[in-house]
Amino acid sequence: YLYLMTCVQVYSRFEIYTERRKEFMEKEKSEEFDEQIKNALRELESMTNLSRASYRRLSGETRTVLKEVEKKSDKYLTNLWITDAVEHVNKLTKRIHAGEDLWQSRQNVLNYLTNAKMCKDVIRRKKIFGDINVLVMLGVLRDSSSSDELMRYEKKAERLKNVYYVYYLALAYAKCGDYDGLRRTVNLLFSGTREIIDERLCMYLLFMFEGEKKLIEAWQEEMLDSANLSQVIIAITYFRECKNDSVAKKMFSILEKAIEACENSMNCTLAQKMQNDDLTVVVLRYFEAIPYDESGNLIIGLVDNNEDKIKSQAIKCLKNFDNLKVKDILLKGISSENWYVRYNSARTSIKMGYNKDELRGKHVEEQEHIEEQEHIEEQENKEEA
Repeated sequence: YLYLMTCVQVYSRFEIYTERRKEFMEKEKSEEFDEQIKNALRELESMTNLSRASYRRLSGETRTVLKEVEKKSDKYLTNLWITDAVEHVNKLTKRIHAGEDLWQSRQNVLNYLTNAKMCKDVIRRKKIFGDINVLVMLGVLRDSSSSDELMRYEKKAERLKNVYYVYYLALAYAKCGDYDGLRRTVNLLFSGTREIIDERLCMYLLFMFEGEKKLIEAWQEEMLDSANLSQVIIAITYFRECKNDSVAKKMFSILEKAIEACENSMNCTLAQKMQNDDLTVVVLRYFEAIPYDESGNLIIGLVDNNEDKIKSQAIKCLKNFDNLKVKDILLKGISSENWYVRYNSARTSIKMGYNKDELRGKHVEEQEHIEEQEHIEEQENKEEA
């Protein structure tokens, strides 16, 4: 027992010493090289090719740092080089998404990191970084040579069926522009036990794809006929965000079927009814963003729907149809008992340029009529009593 306790204490002390030494060495390398590495990465942005002439144009300090990290003899320096490089590419990507023209600068840095085989250095450090961080880094580095490693992770993901693991794998495929890999892993998300997948999560994956966008459009158009409600909703949302009107006719057909299903809801389970309602709302959001004249009568008909969320969304779509019937519907909606219906009716009316005083007058008139009716009913009840 004493021997075992001694071994445990010695092991614990050794682990504590190792961790402290690691922290000390990381801090020391960071203080010595961190700023130099960041300066080197900034210079690499303007390195248009990997020729010796381009290399010689770099500053002496940058060449010294790059030679030092290329040796890979100091694991703490290599770790710092990897984390700083990944962070730098991430910052450039965020600035590109914000509208800055830095695509070529990022590509210059990525070309150097690919040539330096940083992906292999990341893969060798699985135990240090952990699987999720390795997937994130491989995605950021966008190196096609990492495809074999991503395939190994995909087989592991099929066993684990962990939504976060699969998500970061899909994100890595998207950033690398691997359409087949992205499609396989997104299908893995839907093959799990979860019936509903957060649409924002999948939308982000689709928009982060750095390959041929037409492939994504064709895939999502195919998903409009899927038996999985989540996949259909994601496809509709994707086309709405892209402002794609080429599928408007298909959306109209989906809306017709959803309305028919809602009308036959007496023969449906509660879950099926909720699914039909959700689908109707999502298609209405599409038509709110992308006007389609043929949908006018269907949408106007949904204003009298029993479900407030459908009625409220239908009212928001009316901004695309400017006629007297629409105006009357909106003026009537302003006096609805439901707050969302009143709010969306008023907001849509203002978007369509209707007079605010007229809207207020109509609201007051309706309220007075309601109060008058309530007063008459109250008097009749008193007389009966």
